[in-house]
Amino acid sequence: IGFVLALTDFFADALRPSEGGASDSADKQEDSELIKVRDFALTLILPLAVACYDPTLFFQAIDKAGAFGVSMLFGFLPAWLALSRRAMESPVLAQQPGMLGGYVRG
Repeated sequence: IGFVLALTDFFADALRPSEGGASDSADKQEDSELIKVRDFALTLILPLAVACYDPTLFFQAIDKAGAFGVSMLFGFLPAWLALSRRAMESPVLAQQPGMLGGYVRG
């Protein structure tokens, strides 16, 4: 989701039309919707075409990314998110632990 939103915003900024466009608000809204459809199409059609051409390319890309990406995605990231969530709930967890062995909820 983040990749699609970021790339769509990139295309919206890169292909922004000049400011001397339509003057009517209905025309502007219709143009805005067409621009959004164009940006989403540019974002999604090429990866879809590549995936339809050879579905195994995704798995090959994951293999090339290696263990670092997978360990970050499924190993460290969930633990880091859980710790940050607990730190928001209890400020004690955001401090340096007072004893060797971890955090104590108080």
